Amino acid sequence: MKMAELKIFSGGTQTVIHAEPGRRIADVLRANGFGIISPCGGRGVCGKCAVILNGNISSPAPAEQKAGIRLACQAVLEGDAEVILPREEVMEGIELGGGALIPAAPMDGTYGAAVDIGTTTIAMNLYDLRTGNCLARCGIPNPQISVGADVMSRIGASMSGASGVLQAQVTGAVNTLLVQSCSLADIDISRVESMTAAGNTTMLYLLTGRDPTALSRAPFNADHLFDETLTLCGRNTYLPRCMHAFVGADITCAVLASGMCDKKGTALLCDVGTNGEIALWKNGELLVTSTAAGPAFEGAGISCGCGSVRGAIDRVCFSGGKLIVHVIGEEDARGVCGSGLIDAVAAALDSGMVDETGCMAQDFYELAPAVRLLPGDIRAVQLAKAAVAAGIETLLEEADADIDDIDDFYIAGGFGSHMNLESAAAIGLFPENLTNRAASIGNAALTGAAQMLLDRGTQQQGRKIAQDILEKGLIDGMNVIGGKFKNNEVFVPEVLVAARAMNQGAALLKTLLAEEGVKASGKVCIGTVQGDLHDIGKNLVKMMLEGKGLEVIDLGTDVAPEVFVETAKKEGCHIIALSSLLTTTMGVMADVVKAVDDAGIHDKVKIIVGGAPVTEEFSQRIGADAYAPDAASAADKAIELCLNA
Repeated sequence: MKMAELKIFSGGTQTVIHAEPGRRIADVLRANGFGIISPCGGRGVCGKCAVILNGNISSPAPAEQKAGIRLACQAVLEGDAEVILPREEVMEGIELGGGALIPAAPMDGTYGAAVDIGTTTIAMNLYDLRTGNCLARCGIPNPQISVGADVMSRIGASMSGASGVLQAQVTGAVNTLLVQSCSLADIDISRVESMTAAGNTTMLYLLTGRDPTALSRAPFNADHLFDETLTLCGRNTYLPRCMHAFVGADITCAVLASGMCDKKGTALLCDVGTNGEIALWKNGELLVTSTAAGPAFEGAGISCGCGSVRGAIDRVCFSGGKLIVHVIGEEDARGVCGSGLIDAVAAALDSGMVDETGCMAQDFYELAPAVRLLPGDIRAVQLAKAAVAAGIETLLEEADADIDDIDDFYIAGGFGSHMNLESAAAIGLFPENLTNRAASIGNAALTGAAQMLLDRGTQQQGRKIAQDILEKGLIDGMNVIGGKFKNNEVFVPEVLVAARAMNQGAALLKTLLAEEGVKASGKVCIGTVQGDLHDIGKNLVKMMLEGKGLEVIDLGTDVAPEVFVETAKKEGCHIIALSSLLTTTMGVMADVVKAVDDAGIHDKVKIIVGGAPVTEEFSQRIGADAYAPDAASAADKAIELCLNA
């Protein structure tokens, strides 16, 4: 096949490359070292990879036709062509942490670096390990944003063959920061012998080149939660313990840096970003959760959204009947970053342009001649702020606490450092009466990583959290959901969401719990009986059982009596759970009970039955041990039977 010639115009320079026709422009550019921003993961919906194209290029795809522009993620190279790239932007105000620390038992060497690998930005502090002095601070955007704005899009890209590219992007960024920081400190880069690297679980997977497939789908059983020292960028590097698939080493480090676990009172920590991690400390217990806030607070997924670059609106207020905006660099506004977005929505509420439901009075809300918010942008903010607010409310309810009980409120992360707390409270991101107790602690993940660099003793603290999270956070949280389900306070969709979150947490902690010798409360095999293919009710029961800490073997649907018996015997099950939605298959439940009796295992294996047509009277008539009218009751009955076994 004849290679196509592609001329690339970027920043006043021209580069000529050759590539095979049939490849997407974005893929060709990335393969040749040109960063293309694609927060939507290449789906053609964000418009951030807009380019100017000439020559032999595919006809505009539907997404391009809708947007009215050419998109590098959609356009395909068909022959000789030209591409003009937009100017590169420099991020302003990346939160770098910093400050001297007291070295106790530092890692090896004279100099060391602490790194925070964020989804949006990467920051590094360089330290003298003998004195604890911070010698230099540097930060750059995470180049992986060219692949996708959030962790799920990057996981998908890695699974599609981009693992090497993603790893090279982040290690290259870390090396760049090492060069920059050593230049600022005027030391030889070879003298930096040790590093610590914090980041969420996905970022550490991509950093180390691990296959993230396990993080992408059920049963979400992570291969690794780190807490190890290995060689990265030619240096001894400690990767702190991750707590969960979506509560990574960054929040472990942030909790350490905040000192909240040393408090006698109640403390709340929020790292407001794409993943929205939240931690609550009360009565010697730490509860942690992660909320899918999405990238709106980072400016991604917003029609005129951008990072904190020159030309970005970063402050907005409504005063004297008019809108007042501030633009980074004091130049014409070209977009709005996260802090400006929150201000803008708060100002829209204040001015009446947006009502309390999020409905806009007009088709758009103009912040500047070239910057306007659309109804979809308001909805994106609503979803993001609701995720964080719900996370706070859930942790407080789980801890039997309320807002007035919180003594200290820590806001971590670069975005949190630049956010107007009054605006955040106005849109419902945080309760209003928390603002007077709030303290911004900057890039706490980076500070915590630095503490681990300068004191190996702090590395031990992240290793003791996993079991408490499972027993005091996940399982108790599902008990709350189960009770609300019984009382008709929440319904099937909410239970499914909560149960899936529980299952992901439990699966990811499985390895850690095994190391500690923690065993499941009991073992259950579950299935829909022979002749019945319905599985929604069965799946809900399964999740609730797992939420109680039970190990569940799911046999699926249309399961014959002998399969239940064989599985129970082979796996040592304590309980067989039978589901049926059809009256015509209820008789199979009786067949299963008989098969268990015939096998002589009914004294060791108990049987629970349930389903729309099943009743207590039917259960007793066929000789089952328990009847469950709903999923929450099934989980309670199962625990009761296991305890009495």
